[in-house]
Amino acid sequence: MRWRLERSLILAGFLAAAVILPLVGWESYRDTVRVAKAAQARRHSYELGRVLDETRALVVDAETGQRGFLLTGDAAYLEPYHEAIKNLDRVTDELKKLTSDNPEQQKRIDALESLIAGKLAELQRTIDRHRTHGLAVATQVVLEGQGKQLMDRIRAVLTEMADQENNLCDDRSQEMADALTGTRRIVLAGNIKQLERVVTSPSLENA
Repeated sequence: MRWRLERSLILAGFLAAAVILPLVGWESYRDTVRVAKAAQARRHSYELGRVLDETRALVVDAETGQRGFLLTGDAAYLEPYHEAIKNLDRVTDELKKLTSDNPEQQKRIDALESLIAGKLAELQRTIDRHRTHGLAVATQVVLEGQGKQLMDRIRAVLTEMADQENNLCDDRSQEMADALTGTRRIVLAGNIKQLERVVTSPSLENA
């Protein structure tokens, strides 16, 4: 009779383990998926930050090239300006793709494109004025302040975009940390349950 009871208890232990292990595995799998998604999202945030920095640098390069030309009259100084023009469409297209699932960021990009177009038009106008009327006339266009206003607004939009993405990145980092903590707890709980079954096994108690 006792042998049958011990056998039933052992069988119950194995059945419990058979139930616990799949549950532990399933929960671990879910947390692993969460970690993978969070990691991918973080990489996305870093990539967007890189393109935002590149956009800011290109606009600054364009302005730097314009200033160099205005001061010297040497067309060689316009090289950064021309390089910026060639690459700004590319980086704004990248920004659109990277934020395709974020309506707020898409609106900011629309505003950014308009501001950049206005800034480039202002730079080209001063360059043309210098070529046709000389430094004094070109400088007068600069002193009107439109270019500075446009540049300030471009920087503000880029900063807003970066701030929102940084906040999302922080949320994703916390989600990853929570998932990793959950996985560790689940695995530990499963191991403890298994250990309890082994320790309380009738065969070990009578050994």
